[in-house]
Amino acid sequence: LEPSEAAASQPAEAGAEATALQPDDDGYRGPIDRSAQAEIVPSEVQPAAAPDWEQSFAEPQPDQDSYANPQGLDDRSPDAWSSFRYINVAGTTLRPRDSSSGWDYSGTGCVSRSSGSELINIHLPIPDGSRIDYLRIYYYDTSSNNSRAWITNYNSSGGYTDVTTVASSGSGGYGTQLSDYSGHIVDTSARSYVLNWSASQNGSSMRLCGLRVAYRVPV
Repeated sequence: LEPSEAAASQPAEAGAEATALQPDDDGYRGPIDRSAQAEIVPSEVQPAAAPDWEQSFAEPQPDQDSYANPQGLDDRSPDAWSSFRYINVAGTTLRPRDSSSGWDYSGTGCVSRSSGSELINIHLPIPDGSRIDYLRIYYYDTSSNNSRAWITNYNSSGGYTDVTTVASSGSGGYGTQLSDYSGHIVDTSARSYVLNWSASQNGSSMRLCGLRVAYRVPV
């Protein structure tokens, strides 16, 4: 095999330092300086009207372990499933799947479509054999229309299946909605999973702030 590039030469005295275990390596047993306080530059200015998602969870929800009547704990083999696990995806990580559409960052992790009509999406790294129970959407919406999010899986021959879907609701600004129960068993040996969001209009009055997949694994 041809080398990708010529190896850079290192000073001989740098060899030991380069191979020594560092604090972020397994097996490191050296001292750790806990006194230093890192100065982290904020990624943005937090707006005065930042969303308070907790107000939407005054009572336990179906995608929380504290919910009184959970679905699907014994409806499929294997009979035993774990408590909920979650994959959270900020809206700002999704991108249009076609270059004909544009996007804007709206602050607080939210994204809006600025032009075109394509949906925006991102790969969903869901564990094989797990069970997708719910999809939750976090959004900002002051329009009379609603946006929609869903999970799709694709096979290698061009086929696809939509697993579950959820839509925004109302026009009161920030909000969250939960999909119906799905119970889909993940098969990554034959399929790839994707999170999608489709805005029914362009502009900052309709934004995706985040998606949360609630899933369980067999135990």
